[in-house]
Amino acid sequence: MPTNPLSPNELARTQAVLDRNQWNITRAARELGISRSAVQNRIRLIGKPANAKFESPRLPSPIRDLDELIADRIKESRRSKNADDARDLIKIHVNIEGPFGLLIFGDPHVDDAGCDFETLARHRDIAINHPFVLAGNIGDNLNNWIGRLGQLYAHQTTTAAEGWKLVEWLIRPINWLFLIGGNHDLWMGNGDPLQWIASQAGSLYEPHGVRMALKQPCGTVTRIHCRHDFPGHSIYHSLHGPKREALMGFRDHLIVAGHKHVGASEQFVTPEGLVCQIVRVAGYKLADAYARQLALKKMAIHAAALIIIDPKEPETGGGRVWCAPTVEKGILFLDSLRSDYEQTKKSKK
Repeated sequence: MPTNPLSPNELARTQAVLDRNQWNITRAARELGISRSAVQNRIRLIGKPANAKFESPRLPSPIRDLDELIADRIKESRRSKNADDARDLIKIHVNIEGPFGLLIFGDPHVDDAGCDFETLARHRDIAINHPFVLAGNIGDNLNNWIGRLGQLYAHQTTTAAEGWKLVEWLIRPINWLFLIGGNHDLWMGNGDPLQWIASQAGSLYEPHGVRMALKQPCGTVTRIHCRHDFPGHSIYHSLHGPKREALMGFRDHLIVAGHKHVGASEQFVTPEGLVCQIVRVAGYKLADAYARQLALKKMAIHAAALIIIDPKEPETGGGRVWCAPTVEKGILFLDSLRSDYEQTKKSKK
């Protein structure tokens, strides 16, 4: 406890002045030649007046005291830092030997009339049924119009509640390697249903983006960086943002973005010699009134992307990670690779 800087005589004089002025703080402060707050501090040291007309209880404060607040802030900052550090590069063990596919769904917008639902349903079946295909979701699963954009619900036949039914149809049956919250998904704010659905399925859900290191039984590690979008834009190059990441950011084997409803892919060799596959998935929203308003060209390639990952290939060659021209042709190639792998495996026994 801090020591009292006032002498007993000063406190006694203050009490006498307060008694004489019927505990009027303003008049007592004027007589003592001190401020009102100083008088109030002295009253706290003196205690309640003997002739007080009533006694008010001292209620407990809902606010933490300073020591408790600092201790809690330290605990909270440590927890926040640990959570942030754990997401720098998420290590995932993939229990598949040999080559496998990663099917990355572009922006689905399942409740939009322009969604290519037949293609989406076909890709969903592949993700559910193919034993050597993992699935990822780049975000924007539904329109989820909010604010002034809410008026756009007048132009779509699927209600908001029906939209979430379609999201469940897409999300629940698939064992997702990852799900990314896009800008339309994150408009939900707190209590995101997509995050809850993902947690029930045991899937990795992260807003904005995720960076992973996939380790297979043979020991090969493939680094993947997927975001709803990367910073940077160019009217001349739809891969400008992801390629900027490859040049100035992490050196990963695969970099994938979505968001802009255009599709493109290319392989890029970093200065260290690593071959990086860069992809932008266009998503399933083929008919888009906003794109027509801006006179944007239809970019129908890569609604989704099937990425072939072959762990036996060196990372300095073009065969470790590459994007198939279409999902369907990629499945044919993957099945052929798997057949060769199984034959080779049998011949070694």
